[in-house]
Amino acid sequence: THSGYHSDVATGAKHAFTEQLVTNNIHKIQEVYDLTHSTTLGRGACGSVSTCTHKATSMMYAMKTVSLEGMPLHSMDELRQEIAVQKRLDHPNIVKVFETFEDADNRELHIIMEMCTGGALVSRMKTHRHGYGEKAAATLLEKALSATMYCHKHGVVHRDIKLDNFIYENEAEDAELKLIDFGFASFVAPGKESMWDQIGTPSYMAPELWSERQKEYDSSVDMWALGVVAYMLLSGKRPFHHQDRKEKARMICHDPLRFPSPDWDRISDAAKDFCSKLMQKNPKDRMPASDAVHHPWIKQQSDLHAGLDAAHELERHSEIVDSLAAFAAADDLTQIGKHTSELQSP
Repeated sequence: THSGYHSDVATGAKHAFTEQLVTNNIHKIQEVYDLTHSTTLGRGACGSVSTCTHKATSMMYAMKTVSLEGMPLHSMDELRQEIAVQKRLDHPNIVKVFETFEDADNRELHIIMEMCTGGALVSRMKTHRHGYGEKAAATLLEKALSATMYCHKHGVVHRDIKLDNFIYENEAEDAELKLIDFGFASFVAPGKESMWDQIGTPSYMAPELWSERQKEYDSSVDMWALGVVAYMLLSGKRPFHHQDRKEKARMICHDPLRFPSPDWDRISDAAKDFCSKLMQKNPKDRMPASDAVHHPWIKQQSDLHAGLDAAHELERHSEIVDSLAAFAAADDLTQIGKHTSELQSP
């Protein structure tokens, strides 16, 4: 890329996929899905998520209903892009969007998605008193890396990777991890992945996103964010944090990455090296996902290689859970650019 980063982007998203289902369904949703026994799974500022059952197959899905009443044209365009991105992605660690129905009479859009009932990664950590150990963290990160690499290779940059945007397929201990919320995602192509919008969630934003003027950046911002995710899972603390946003930005841009006691005393040098190689200030020095999945820490610790149950490796201290829970609710999670997208599974 322009920065010198060895990008994984291999093809342009707009040419890499074929639509599996029609974008504008000619049917009314009630003709295809049974809504009579629908259960509300969650509500947000822009709509609600409920269950629905496909009449022909009896399969249950999550239905996101978004009100279009009074929605500005630019917001509608953002929503359409988010739907378009997720419909085109097909990966076990990415929540799948199947089809949409637009109800012109009621000014509503219904989005049919894969049902995920296991809750967010941050929320699940509360149920594990000892937090995550290295094997569990490496296993989760390999799945996150796989999803990110898939996106990049197919010309999609997520731009809002964070702990809150990974959820579990179901409540089982070994449930699949899923990446959600493509509201900030951007289509790119090989050699043409320059982006300029200064958007994201502050604690996960790479140094180049904090420039006083809009600065060109590339898919490497996702890798910095994954480094923050790794750091958080291992220690329960943000790598760079200050209540004052300007000071936070200065720290991210200029302070070295540190591994202070006591949080990092029991964590291996390989794990620290993994975090360091993702959180490089200069984008060209960051590992792409295709290299990160082969990092010794991932290869040696991830249970995807060992065939073990990551749930048995939750051996970290209880303060990690409290720290992560507080982090998820912290004020500085407010996104830059727009509010958190509502298009996500419950």
